[in-house]
Amino acid sequence: MYIRASVTIENCFIIPFFVLLFMSLISITGYYHDRLIIKCAVQMAALKLEETPKEEEAVAEENMRQQLSGYVSEKTLFIKNASVSIERKNGAVLVSCNGISAEIGENRPSNIIRKLNAAREVVSR
Repeated sequence: MYIRASVTIENCFIIPFFVLLFMSLISITGYYHDRLIIKCAVQMAALKLEETPKEEEAVAEENMRQQLSGYVSEKTLFIKNASVSIERKNGAVLVSCNGISAEIGENRPSNIIRKLNAAREVVSR
């Protein structure tokens, strides 16, 4: 009685390939999950910092830096040490975390209304 070894040889190459493929898919989806969590957290932090009064900027920035770092470390799958930086320049807030950043400009409703009224006036002519 002869046993064919072709099934063993085929499985020797096929099973590791599919395991590697499966682990790669898990790693890639985890990477994009972490990027999405960081992107949303950075945008929320920038919006909150833009709303803070000028007198409380330093305290708010330090609190937001700690909160954002803790949130990212808690919610992400692969990132446990988040590096957060917050900068203010020309009336805009720039928040970045592990290479992902969001910039929110100063909101001035009076300028927006003025430009909107000027555009309406031009269009109505």
